[in-house]
Parts: sequence; structure tokens; C-alpha cells
Amino acid sequence: MSESGPRASRSTRFAGERRGQTETLGVVLVLGLSLAVVTGSVAVGSVALADASADAEASSVENAMSHMSSKASLVALGESASQRFDLGRVSDGAFEVAEDAGTITIVHEHNGTEDELYTGSLGAVVYSDGPREIAYQGGGVWRTEGDGSRMVSPPEYHYRKNTLTFPIVRVRGDGSASGSVGGEVRQNGVDQSIEGMPGNPLTGGTIVVKIQSDYCEGWYDFLSGRAAGETESCDADDTVVSELTVPQEVKFAEPISLVSEGGYSPPPGKGKNAPSQEDVEEDVNHPSARSTIDAKVTEARGDNDNDDAGSCDVDGSSLSADCELDAGTYYLDDDVALDDGVDFDTSEGDVELVVDGDFDIRDEDLLVTDGSDNGVTYYVNGSLDAQGDARVGTTSSETEADRNVFYVADGVLDDSPGDGSVEFDAVIYAPDADIETKGNPAFRGAIAANSLDLGGNAEVEYDDSLEGVEVDLTGTDATITYLHVSENEIEVELH
Repeated sequence: MSESGPRASRSTRFAGERRGQTETLGVVLVLGLSLAVVTGSVAVGSVALADASADAEASSVENAMSHMSSKASLVALGESASQRFDLGRVSDGAFEVAEDAGTITIVHEHNGTEDELYTGSLGAVVYSDGPREIAYQGGGVWRTEGDGSRMVSPPEYHYRKNTLTFPIVRVRGDGSASGSVGGEVRQNGVDQSIEGMPGNPLTGGTIVVKIQSDYCEGWYDFLSGRAAGETESCDADDTVVSELTVPQEVKFAEPISLVSEGGYSPPPGKGKNAPSQEDVEEDVNHPSARSTIDAKVTEARGDNDNDDAGSCDVDGSSLSADCELDAGTYYLDDDVALDDGVDFDTSEGDVELVVDGDFDIRDEDLLVTDGSDNGVTYYVNGSLDAQGDARVGTTSSETEADRNVFYVADGVLDDSPGDGSVEFDAVIYAPDADIETKGNPAFRGAIAANSLDLGGNAEVEYDDSLEGVEVDLTGTDATITYLHVSENEIEVELH
């Protein structure tokens, strides 16, 4: 039976009211959601628009700074007394002249010493909009954002055919500007010579350029990729270091040449064939062998012929003996002590043996067995030791010292308990070594050391085959023969 009367009418009325409230609530929710979406979209769009505007401004500043850089170079290099520039209008960032931004230091390393040739601030013209900077520094334009930086246009640093031309551009001035920014760059001392620079051509050592900069990664990419030199990546102080080595070759005209003056002590008594004091060169400018050895160790660590060693097993600190090595480069990454002799067949080319540690020949033989003009070069990043009846040479009846050449970083025979009758038909280049012999060693060839004390009944005899022979001390392709550095100051005014 259906409901009727007042009760049914009241139920119908309440249901209608509920439907009306639901519809109203739904409209409110839809409107609220729509408003939230619109508000969020406007906010996101505003951020995106702001980011796009900032990116566009930064790109415009890059172009303007590169244009300013070309004008500043005209002034810095003396081709113009002054130049006006326009950096455009900026709203997200501002420009400033920062005299103390970055430093440059040039050092000449030679004979174990460091001569500081130049140090000074670089300065910069910097645009900043918060986390991003674009700067003119050292004649180049750099951009940094976040944790890294990159080069926009290259600095005034030119390395060609073993010649480094480096006009150091220093920015002077102060002040800042925003809005529509322009300015003028003027000469403030151009092509000023720097006292204490070594004369050309350079005769030895290494030229080291150190640049401390907020744009260090950009400088590193430039120096390592386009300016040659052995370049170290940025350190914790945002400093990049680039090195150029002066190529040098040493000629041996006497059996003994020493770095120290008064560093020769002949054997007591007569000796077998010890040179007289008149046959010894002293106070010789022999650069350390370390840079040559370091360069060769780095090269051989990455590229060697260990896997093609034939009958020899060359692995880590192990060199299996009583075997023969053919032409190639062989690398050992630790101290090596021989248990038996090694022969070298250089008929197809030279052999390089690179030891990243001490090399102890012990009582064994190292012999070149063929009749070619090739030989073996040893790079010892430690000390060279031998004892007993050890022999280094060739199987020829002639003394062929030029076919065995040793570069030694540290000592020679310094850890040998007794030299015995050790024989070296070789060139030993160890200018950091103080050699003190015992027993009856024989050196036929030439020795370059810091000092030499011949004890026992030692023999040192010059090998005439060394006349005209030059020992290369470069060890790297990044060489420098001529250095042209000048200080070039420019005054930058913003308005």
C-alpha cells in the first residue's frame, strides 16, 4: 500500500532539498578545482616565463660580452687607446667590475728549485643573476652555472710551435650597473715587460702556469684541450695548473759530470782506471730526471706491450728472467728484483723498460744480443741497485755504452750491500743521486749524478762511442722553447 498524505509530501520535500544541496556543493567543488588549476597553471606559467626570460637575457649577455671582449683585446694589445661597448638592457641581473677576481702565477722549475716569475690578480667584468655568472676574464669570456663553468670565447693565451705568447690581461676599475648598460675600456699600461723572465731560447726546466678562478673548469678545458701542456684539473681552491717542459738534450764529453761543485772523490790509491779531477765536469746544470721519468711512467701505464712480451712474463712487479724481450715498451708498476738475467733483441727496434719503483739487478746480466744500432732505455722511478758479478752491456766485444741508457729518479747502488765486480757499459743519468761505490765496480760509458765517491778499486772509463750522442730529457710533447709574457692592464668603466 503506497504512502500518501502529509508524510509522503514531507519525504518528497526533503529529498528535493538534498538534491539541491548536492548540486550546489558540486558546483562549488568544480569551481574551486577549476580555480586551483587556473591558479597553479598561472604560477607554473609565470615561473616558466621567468626562467625563459632569464635564459634569454643570459644568452644576450653572452653575445654582448663576447663583443666587448673583442674590443677590450684591441685596447689590451695596444691597437686602440680606448673602445666603447654596449652590453644591452638587463632586468634579471647586474654587471660589476671585480679587480680581485682570480689570480695568475707563472713559475720556472729547474734544478730542483722554483723561481716565481710573475704573480698578480686577473680581475673580471661579471654579470650575475643569482646562481649564474657570465664574465670577461683574461681576455676570454666564461659562464658558470651551478657547480661547473665553461668557456664562451678563448682567452689571450697562444701556444704555437713551442712558443708561448701570453699577454696577461688585467682588468682594473670598480662599480656596478644594471638596466641599460654600456661602458668604455681604456689602456692602463700595455705590453709592460716583466723583470726576471728567463731569456730566449729557454735552456731547461719547466714553465708552470697556475690560474685560480671561479671559472676554473672553463680554464681547464681550454688549457687541456687547446693550449697544449700537461694540465692538472681544478683543485679545492679552484686552481688549474698547466706545465710546458723545455726540451733539453745532454751531451757527454767526459766520463763524469756532476751537479755539485766539488762533488767528486776519486778512489783511494791508484784505482783501475779512475778519471783524474781534470776529467770530471762539476757544477753542471743537469735538470732532474724526474719529469722525464714521470711522463714515461704515465704513458707506459696506459699503453704498453706487456701482452706481447714473448718468452718473458711482464706483470705488475714481476719480470720473469732468463728470457728475451723484443722491441717495445714494457711497464712494471712496483719494485723489481731480478732472479735471473734478461736478454734484449733490438734488431726490430728499441726497447723501453719502465719501472715504477726500485730496480735491483742483483747478481744478474742485462745484455743486448743483436748487432743493430738500437738499444734499451731504462726509466727507473726509484733507485738502481746491483751487486756481485752483475753486468749491463751487449754481447759485442766492443763497449757500446750508447745502447744502454738509464734514467734514475733516486739513488744508484745506494741499497747494495757490496758492489762486488758490477759492470755497467751504459749511460747513467741520475742527477739527484749521490753515488758512493764499494768493491770493484766498473763503469764504461758516462755518469751524470749529483756527486760521486769512488770507493774500493772502482773504474770509470769514457766510451768514445758517446761522442756526439745526446740524451733526450724532455719526455713529453708539451714543450716550450720561447716564452713571451707581458702585463697588459685595462681600465673598465660601466655606466
